[in-house]
Amino acid sequence: MEIIEFDRWKPSVDDPRKVEYAGQRTAQEVYEELKHRLDGMGYLPDEYFLLRDEWKNGREIPRDADLFCTVDYGASEGVYVDVYLKWYDEKQKKSMTERFITGKTLGENGNDLDRMFLTASAITKAVHGDHATHARYMRVDGFSGPPSKPSEAGSMGKGGARERTQFSPRAETEWSGLCDDAGRVVHLSQQEEKVIIQALVEQRERQEEAMSQTEQLLRRMTGSITAYMDTVGQRPLRISDYDKAVLAVRDGELSAFLDLYPKVLDTHAGDLLVEAAGRPGAVGRQMTRALLDDVERFPEPAYAAACRKAIDINDPQKVASLLANAADRVAELSPSFHGEMAVYAFLEHGHIAREIIKQCTNEQIAAAPPLLLELFAAGPDYEMLSTLVDKGISGGDSAERTLHMLTYEGHNSWIAEELLEKRMWVDVNDYRALHACVENDAVDVAKLLLDNGMDFEQYRQQFPDSGSPDTIQALEEYWQTIQEQAQKLEQEQADAPEMGGGMALG
Repeated sequence: MEIIEFDRWKPSVDDPRKVEYAGQRTAQEVYEELKHRLDGMGYLPDEYFLLRDEWKNGREIPRDADLFCTVDYGASEGVYVDVYLKWYDEKQKKSMTERFITGKTLGENGNDLDRMFLTASAITKAVHGDHATHARYMRVDGFSGPPSKPSEAGSMGKGGARERTQFSPRAETEWSGLCDDAGRVVHLSQQEEKVIIQALVEQRERQEEAMSQTEQLLRRMTGSITAYMDTVGQRPLRISDYDKAVLAVRDGELSAFLDLYPKVLDTHAGDLLVEAAGRPGAVGRQMTRALLDDVERFPEPAYAAACRKAIDINDPQKVASLLANAADRVAELSPSFHGEMAVYAFLEHGHIAREIIKQCTNEQIAAAPPLLLELFAAGPDYEMLSTLVDKGISGGDSAERTLHMLTYEGHNSWIAEELLEKRMWVDVNDYRALHACVENDAVDVAKLLLDNGMDFEQYRQQFPDSGSPDTIQALEEYWQTIQEQAQKLEQEQADAPEMGGGMALG
């Protein structure tokens, strides 16, 4: 596979055959691509693999940054891999090193340590390249025997202190004889590697239940499944064109994908869009773009699944592209589609939810799930609440909880007031919403609901025992004032002379 770049490049204006530097990639984008690659190879740590908080929210990888990994036992349990970035800061005139990603295994025995070293090696090679033949490691279940110590593994120092071993970008440790009841890491010669690859390819073709693990092994041993043919003598895979196209997506083989996907668009366009949308990085965007350009219509469930995949890998650019094309690429698109995607994005990727809302039309927000108000009220996020109300969202069945959160203890009642003054987004018959304000003693907010048409007498019939005496008295007095003003206006209209009468002559 190609290495994961930290830089972005674009075709040169002067010579389109050349590329020129276009800035740095975001840490989040690099992390998602690296996580995707480890998962495809079976090297993703089994408990977690997390981007550090300080690298989120669009922070870019520093220019000329280098990456290295360390592996060690945890203070109490588990084995950890820490991924670091190191660069020279021109402003501070000093070298900087910051932790970038942390991964952890569930187990903590010698085999878990060895596996994590292989994960560190895979990370290093993903960024720096292989510099040699592909890795020749595989896990073989069912072996047992006395463990032997790896030559480069980390060890416990005096007093239980942890000693770290750092991977060099060009170093590759070869281990053998490490084993326990769960499995074993062995080193293969090139000839043995070829035999195993041929066997795995046959298994990949014949046994669908073993496909996932077989694909992981092939990626470890050949770099990518679509590149395995260079190792086994151009022997063709006896699988469908669709299956090959899916493998090309997962391997990140753009040229193979572009050759294969046109053959299966009639039957698998939606499935391929979902696969491409879940592929991180520039290659995944190019694959997605190719499908959007060539396919006139997608089923809405497939298109929605593709949007969710793009959100899951935290790719705002791909999400924006998919949503911008949704109306043209989905027949009879649900009016609430864009709003539903914003709801989906909110919990894990709030920044994407905000961008979706900003790009939505008034019609799309008017049809959006009212839950959006409730979600942004929990913060609260005044800017997004204001945008939603300005664009015409309805409070629906979320009005009560939204007002409760904004008026609880009175800290953010001003937000509720401003939103209601902008536009009435609460149904005039939703007395539960008024009840939330009464219970929280938010008198000024409740007055705005009465101004906009809520009937306080009807409310008291439904909630006769609600509110503190002071709050109820204030609202009763205000309701009486509203009634008197309404009667006065009605009388003035009745007493006004009729307009448009002609002059009588005689």
